[in-house]
Amino acid sequence: MRKTTWKILVYGALTIIVVVGALNMLAPVLRSGQILLMGNDPWIEYWLTKYLVEHGIGSWWSLTQANPDTHIFWYPYGRDFTRTEHPGVPMFAAITYPIGKALGLNVMQWAAVTPVFFGIIAIIGAFFLGKELFNGKEWKSDVIGLIFAAFMATLISGTARSFAGFIEKQGYGVALMLFGTYFYLRALRRKSWVDGLVAGILVGLTFWFWGGYIFIFTLLALHLALLPFVRKIDNKDLITLTVLVASAYGVGLAYGVPAAFLKTKVVLALALSLVLVYISTILDNKKYYLYTLLAIGAAGAAALALGFIEIPSRVIYALGIRVDVKPIVATVAEHAGRTLTEMTLESSIAFVLSIFGVIYVLYRLITKPNEKWLFIFITGPIMLYLYYNMAYLSEISLAFFAPLALALIDWALDVLSPSSRAALSKMSSIEKLGAVFVLVSVLLLIPHSAILTFASRYQSDMSLNVYGKAWWNMLDYIKEYTPKDSVIVAWWDYGYWISVYTGRASLADGATCNTTQIWLLAHILMSNETEAVEYMEKYFHLKPNKTFVLAYFYAQDMGNDTWLILPNQGDMGKSIAMLFIKHGPNGPKPADLYEYRLQFFQKILPQYWYVHPQYGALTPKFDLPSDQLPLLYKLAIDSIYDLGKKAAMINPMTGQIKIVPRPVLRYFTPEYVTYDVAGYNSNNMKPVYIIVFLYKFIGASNIQQTQAQIPQQPGTQTNTTNTTVVATPR
Repeated sequence: MRKTTWKILVYGALTIIVVVGALNMLAPVLRSGQILLMGNDPWIEYWLTKYLVEHGIGSWWSLTQANPDTHIFWYPYGRDFTRTEHPGVPMFAAITYPIGKALGLNVMQWAAVTPVFFGIIAIIGAFFLGKELFNGKEWKSDVIGLIFAAFMATLISGTARSFAGFIEKQGYGVALMLFGTYFYLRALRRKSWVDGLVAGILVGLTFWFWGGYIFIFTLLALHLALLPFVRKIDNKDLITLTVLVASAYGVGLAYGVPAAFLKTKVVLALALSLVLVYISTILDNKKYYLYTLLAIGAAGAAALALGFIEIPSRVIYALGIRVDVKPIVATVAEHAGRTLTEMTLESSIAFVLSIFGVIYVLYRLITKPNEKWLFIFITGPIMLYLYYNMAYLSEISLAFFAPLALALIDWALDVLSPSSRAALSKMSSIEKLGAVFVLVSVLLLIPHSAILTFASRYQSDMSLNVYGKAWWNMLDYIKEYTPKDSVIVAWWDYGYWISVYTGRASLADGATCNTTQIWLLAHILMSNETEAVEYMEKYFHLKPNKTFVLAYFYAQDMGNDTWLILPNQGDMGKSIAMLFIKHGPNGPKPADLYEYRLQFFQKILPQYWYVHPQYGALTPKFDLPSDQLPLLYKLAIDSIYDLGKKAAMINPMTGQIKIVPRPVLRYFTPEYVTYDVAGYNSNNMKPVYIIVFLYKFIGASNIQQTQAQIPQQPGTQTNTTNTTVVATPR
């Protein structure tokens, strides 16, 4: 086949793969016919994009706590975005918005589709990286590049953070890292300082887009430090690597806030590794160089032990270490580990082959050491392990452990290629069958994964619409009827929704950049009413009639105007995490999670929940005396009565429905309660409702007067004639 014809076929196949990937990433738009924000974090990326569009790109550096516009976040202090956020995503969306505007999209819609662009860049980056890693025979490197691109385009984990509406920084960072790694390895192969410069710029840019920049800096540092064991370093190598490292730090520091770039001191490891490479050329002896590495490793361990080097709690948690970790880290759903079954579902054949690929790559590294086998062997197992410990890392992990699977594919192509026919006759039947199994599995499972990924994205909904009209009604009410200087007290998950959509201040949001404030927030929601008010006034100086508590939960219609509060959904389910954070042995500071978890589930949780020794947490103790009920539970019960219904729980002793009396509120009054049908019980077809409530803090001075006005019996203070409640302002 002519070379030109082959190239047309290859890039035609790549185009098809890109289209398939784009369809997977656009599935939410194709399902709903709308461009919507998905999840929580995208709301802040939209707000920042809108701010830059309205005030100019340079206004980014004005988004400090001195800027009043930032004070709707983390009230009353505001948020310094220049130190706690990365500007790449909103800057890219704002700079390119004229394109979106020409297409008839508003700022929110344009920001919502930008992840797809970077997802496509990641797919193309995987193609070129695959070619570079296995760049022997041209046809084979092209095939492997296409398979790598197909992994990123079709597997669930490949676009886990890069689909329309989910403006999440990891997807942008992965695209930069794939191309950065490609140019890094190409620079080593060609001894080209130009490629090194491009690689360094891309590596440095990852800081502008994502906090995971520490991964690429650390992985490259490890590779550089071990490079002298597999390759003779000459002057051209030194020039190339020096340019690469200098440009990486130069771009990172060009952000203008060195403290933000260097706050995780691990990024300095790349500079140290370059120094080590220079030392290796001076020593010119692998044994002495090994001794040097061991000595530096020991010094680094001592620095960690003495606290001179700090590793973020999330990184420690991803390493599987549960000592010296902040309790809040353990409560975030995306920080949970992955089972082998889940990893197989999300990464399919790439994960399965990568497990066997570790052994094969080690064999190749020992028998024919070079920088590429070294890179695959270092990065692949590390990212597999991190993915196993933290689901959040699914996309970046696939990008770096997939080459382990590609190595087996490379072997299978060698075994079955026409040029290997002479050697093929001498191979065992097991080797031949193994090669056939690898290639057939890839060819069959990639299309299957594409269908599975598209179906899962098409069927699922992460937008606010998934809650029906309940959350939209509540946010509209807050925006229209509450004072503009109001403060909304809600769990941190909803901070972005509240502040971005309504313009009202929230105490905490998805940035989780102030763990002390989240700890105090947990005290407010999970302390009794009097203690909650003390925390509100002492630490946040919250004012009566301008402070509102917001939460949501689910309830099952049991008939006879009785609604059963469902214990493990909405904020009722999250209340376990609130309690876990509230009672942390060191408050918001790191703790030994091994010991604390045991103490929490044995001694602390039973104070608030009915706990079964075999089945675990059953239901909150909604039947506690009114003055002992945590504020969150108290308001949830009262909100059902405010809708003219009776609140109920399941008696854990008998399994029977138990009516919970309406609690006495001393400092709060219902402001607005809205609900919508979330589904139906499969057994009795009774509706399950999502209920969102807003309660006003009225202050101690108004207790007696206001309390007399609050009906203590079931009433109809809101319009319950429709499925979705639409209330008038109180």
